[in-house]
Amino acid sequence: MKAYPYFLASMALVIAFLIWRLSVVNRKLDSSAAVLQEKEAELTHFKAQSGKIVTEKPAAEITKADLKEHYADLAADLQDMKIKLSQVKAVLKAVVEAKGEGVVSIVHDTIRVPGSVPMFLDSVFIDDHYLALRGGIHQGNFGYHYTYQDSIVMAISRKRKGWFGKETLIGSARLSNPNARAVSSTSILIKGARDKRFVISVGASYNPFTNTFSPAIQAGYALIKF
Repeated sequence: MKAYPYFLASMALVIAFLIWRLSVVNRKLDSSAAVLQEKEAELTHFKAQSGKIVTEKPAAEITKADLKEHYADLAADLQDMKIKLSQVKAVLKAVVEAKGEGVVSIVHDTIRVPGSVPMFLDSVFIDDHYLALRGGIHQGNFGYHYTYQDSIVMAISRKRKGWFGKETLIGSARLSNPNARAVSSTSILIKGARDKRFVISVGASYNPFTNTFSPAIQAGYALIKF
């Protein structure tokens, strides 16, 4: 009979360990499903009230191991930026494209250098507050200098379709240029490496029948996380 409490304690530890392992397997399955959904999803676009184009695509909530395995290009980018994978909380990447049209002004210049034949140069100027280009045609060649400035806002949020729809993790991107939009987008949210619902605690237990206290080691797993 004395060994019975130890047997119950051992069984409790085994059950807690099995529950923890099951949660690890479930997290891996959820992570793999998130990777598959993110890679197969297509971009959607809509115009915001400001007239700027917003791009959306499902994001993936995965582990750091999955980031290295399934998103090797992003892992290489982080390595090139001298960011350790162990320090990453989220990764967002987008390829942007801008399309527009306008009228180019051409200025006919004459460059006079003392002691030489005057050179004739046709200059081109473009400036739409995002793209600034200055070029010139000389001896059949077109040389130019350009600057493109824009800003991009990227976010990861949870959205639900309808009152009872499934909640989805969404990556969104919006550029300042109303003629620009993201043509490719990847949004990754890194899961925490530790599951804090698995608990091992040291305490004391009280036996009301013998009116005694005794030390106890308890292991448990919270089935509901708040």
